[in-house]
Amino acid sequence: MWLKLLLTVFVICVLGAVYGVYRLHLYAGPKAKKAEKQAEIDRQTWLQQKHLVFEETDQFLDTVSLPSSLLEPRVYNQQLELLKYPDRKRFGDWRYESNEELIVAPLQEPLHGFLDSLKKKGLSVKGFEDEFLAELVRRISSRNYRHYAAQLGDFIREGQDFQGAVGGFFDLLGIDKNEPARPSFMVSLSNYYKEPMVFKTTARGNQDFTEGIGMLDFLRKYLQFKGVTTNPIPIKELHDELEEVFKRYAPMDGPGD
Repeated sequence: MWLKLLLTVFVICVLGAVYGVYRLHLYAGPKAKKAEKQAEIDRQTWLQQKHLVFEETDQFLDTVSLPSSLLEPRVYNQQLELLKYPDRKRFGDWRYESNEELIVAPLQEPLHGFLDSLKKKGLSVKGFEDEFLAELVRRISSRNYRHYAAQLGDFIREGQDFQGAVGGFFDLLGIDKNEPARPSFMVSLSNYYKEPMVFKTTARGNQDFTEGIGMLDFLRKYLQFKGVTTNPIPIKELHDELEEVFKRYAPMDGPGD
């Protein structure tokens, strides 16, 4: 008798579990399909609108100081996080903010104003922040390259190696070979990569950092274009290479050579 009772209870529990799974399937299935359908609608809307978004982006870049700091990968990732999670609370105290947060802080007000203007025109980047920022940075890089190409000219001679090409770059900067002093942008970049707490004290409004990232982004692409390198050198790696060449810069081309 007890065996029959236990078996009956077991069967009831199994049937109850099966029914529960069935109900969950009925409940979750349509919702999942609805979410997938909405995601596809959003994707199609974005594909139709993104060329208009990027036309507006060019106009936006005409109105701001070129944010070349976004060409640095860590700064880029910080900006992407802020785009995806705009309501995430900030500390509000620079001592507890990352250097990347301090770097991108001045850009947030004009960028949010731009995104609000897109919404008023029926355009939105919500859900596609990755694509939006990637294209924004591509356009920043293109403008940055044209700027430095016009400013510095074609300074790499045919057949020059990396050290000679970078030495020519230093020549253009007007560095005194008798008393070589690192340019302020190299000091800022060195602090950023090696002395973050020192960098933090000057991060707000630090134009040297933005200028340095812009120069290095130009230089890594120009070196590849001239055949000095086979691929663009990552910015941090290029910074380290510049520091090494700079140590030998004065002896390499000193007086009397």
